[in-house]
Amino acid sequence: MLLVVQGLDVRFRTEEGTVHAVNRVSFELDTAETLAIVGESGCGKTATGLAIMGLLPSTHASIAAGQILFAGSDLVRLPEARMREIRGRDISMVFQDPMTSLNPVLTIGRQLAEALSAHEQLDKAALTKRAVELLRMVGIAEPDRMVERFPHQLSGGMRQRVMLAIALALEPKLLIADEPTTALDVTIQAQVLALVTDLTQRRGTAVLLITHNLGVVASMTQRVLVMYAGYVVETAATTDLFDRPLHPYTVGLLHSLPRFDDPTRDSLVPIEGAPPDPYAPVRGCPFAPRCAWRIGVCWTNNPPLLPSVDGAVAVHAVACHNPVNAAEALKGHPLRAGFAPTPTAETDA
Repeated sequence: MLLVVQGLDVRFRTEEGTVHAVNRVSFELDTAETLAIVGESGCGKTATGLAIMGLLPSTHASIAAGQILFAGSDLVRLPEARMREIRGRDISMVFQDPMTSLNPVLTIGRQLAEALSAHEQLDKAALTKRAVELLRMVGIAEPDRMVERFPHQLSGGMRQRVMLAIALALEPKLLIADEPTTALDVTIQAQVLALVTDLTQRRGTAVLLITHNLGVVASMTQRVLVMYAGYVVETAATTDLFDRPLHPYTVGLLHSLPRFDDPTRDSLVPIEGAPPDPYAPVRGCPFAPRCAWRIGVCWTNNPPLLPSVDGAVAVHAVACHNPVNAAEALKGHPLRAGFAPTPTAETDA
């Protein structure tokens, strides 16, 4: 197994208190596999990716618990000098906004050359030649001219291609793509995603895709991890998750999107309420206040992530005291009676 994350906890220290950003997150990713982490903003997706890269800001963030095993080495315990050797060469990351991720005062060629020279001993001519080859690889026209341009002279789609070229320059074993299509129009999104899929498949690169776009997940991933309030609430093969979601939050995500290919789909079903306070430790299920399937135990016990008995495949796991059945998943709301109790004095005690 290329990457094994076990019991990962990430905390951010602020003036208001400690933010519980990632809580007991565990997953595995094998060579050439594509795994998506999905969830709404603030659920811990990006913090998980930054923890793997060793890029959490040390002044106010820390890994409170857990292991991140990459090719057998625990990244959490490696010294920074060793992490610099791994970062960029073995693990690379494409960040959300290519305009702010690229240095505005350096040419595209210079930034590509920096990524290469950090791990390889090449002269200036060889670096320029390799930079042109990388731009050509990601489909940028006239790459020999583009190496002399600055980021503001490129379109959003071209800047994202440059970011991808930098990330793949040293043929890493793992690519972390954090919202790689943010702020791009639909046509450019499709081109960038197709490029990521093609390049990583040809090189056998594992991909950890961080996104809230379920359409992207359906088209290019093999497994999905659903996060809510820093917890993994469901994980399954991509087709299984879309065909048979078990967690109420997953059902809510799927029914909050329009589906033009399904004439039986009712109107959109919004997820009411707001995520829990990130400063307060969770008591009970973090999704309980917003959940139409909640029962009494949901207010007091946070369920562990366990394999589903009736899941379509063995790897389907859910953290829920009252999983959604197939008919309810189709409709997007409970069909059984007796749910959604309010907390009582006994459950609040």
